[in-house]
Amino acid sequence: MDPLSSVGDLAIAFGCGAVIGFERGWKRRDDAEGSRVAGIRTFSLIGLIGGVAGLAGPGWPLAAAVVAVAGLLGLGYWREASADGDLSLTTVIAGVLAVLLGGAATLGHPLPAAMAAVVATVLLSAKPFTHSLLRRIDAQEMLAALRLLLISVVVLPVLPNQGYGPYGALNPFEMWLMVVAIAGLSFVGYVAVRLGGARRGVLFAGVFGGLVSSTATTLALARMAKAAAEIAPAAAAGAVAAWVVMCARVVLIVHVLDPALGIALLPAIGAMAGVGVLLVLWFLRLRHEGDDHRAHPAQNPFEIGNALRFAVLLGVIMLLSRWVEDRFGTSGLEVLAVISGVADVDAITLSIASGDTGAGIGLGAAARVIVIAAVTNNLVKAGLGAYAGGRALATRLVPAALLMTGAAAAVVLL
Repeated sequence: MDPLSSVGDLAIAFGCGAVIGFERGWKRRDDAEGSRVAGIRTFSLIGLIGGVAGLAGPGWPLAAAVVAVAGLLGLGYWREASADGDLSLTTVIAGVLAVLLGGAATLGHPLPAAMAAVVATVLLSAKPFTHSLLRRIDAQEMLAALRLLLISVVVLPVLPNQGYGPYGALNPFEMWLMVVAIAGLSFVGYVAVRLGGARRGVLFAGVFGGLVSSTATTLALARMAKAAAEIAPAAAAGAVAAWVVMCARVVLIVHVLDPALGIALLPAIGAMAGVGVLLVLWFLRLRHEGDDHRAHPAQNPFEIGNALRFAVLLGVIMLLSRWVEDRFGTSGLEVLAVISGVADVDAITLSIASGDTGAGIGLGAAARVIVIAAVTNNLVKAGLGAYAGGRALATRLVPAALLMTGAAAAVVLL
């Protein structure tokens, strides 16, 4: 083993303990000297002990170091807890982690050890925030978060990612992914509204949800508006903001693949987005006086039934679009754009911009096809949002989609 490399790894092991010990010592900096069981010096030495044990080889040396450090720290904190009643084991666990990180640094993993030490220190210093957060979360919100993790981390990965049924149009993985997207964005929107109020929270959910799925975002915000009609203007603003983000995403994708086509596409899509921005500002001005800064948008932040119904509805739409494509063909790119835009605008955008579909057509015609797909997609989202959000949202989303469509159509015709 290279001696210089070993010295460097020992330095990292020492540093892993020191950075954790700095936070532990700072937290109890006002205690009298000698009253602390472990501080920056002790933790630095613990990291160094782990590093030396790692140099001795994997196996019993490091295990013995862990047992010795845990035993000594545990004894010290047992005596301290007997005196002041503090039952926290955080520092003991941090000491065990420090010796393990020191061993990892000299066993060939110095960078992961250093990264873990920094993350652990940040987590240790976040105690006031985490405790405050826990006090603000009620049982229903905790259960909602666990259910969201269940459907996304446990259920989604085991579903088959292939088409079933007529035309192979029904993909279980993709349909459940829509369930996860709608439920997740609903939960994010709920949290955003609770923390930032309806005006700022829903707008935040709309903008960032639009990066994931503007359709799922529209449905999630429509559900919130259905449960609390007073936030309908803010929900409409968030939904239209998601549409604007979709427009920006389309232009960016096209510009990366075909800069000339991106420039040709910009006037029409830019007009749509510009009208959308004006509508967002208008809807935000129309919020009701009863829109409290800490309003709750819904009684339940996680309702999988709604997400399942809308995923099934989208599955039906995809099935119908494939049937229309099979029945009438795809010779007309405009017809193909309408069919594709019903379910998704990204697919035909990528196909046209990469030259896989409609090769040889002019820039103007290619841009027109993408605009048709985007307009169709907006109209479908407006219809879904109106269905899910009721009259209060329908009277805002449907006119918004028509105005954005009119702006794009005017540019294309001119």
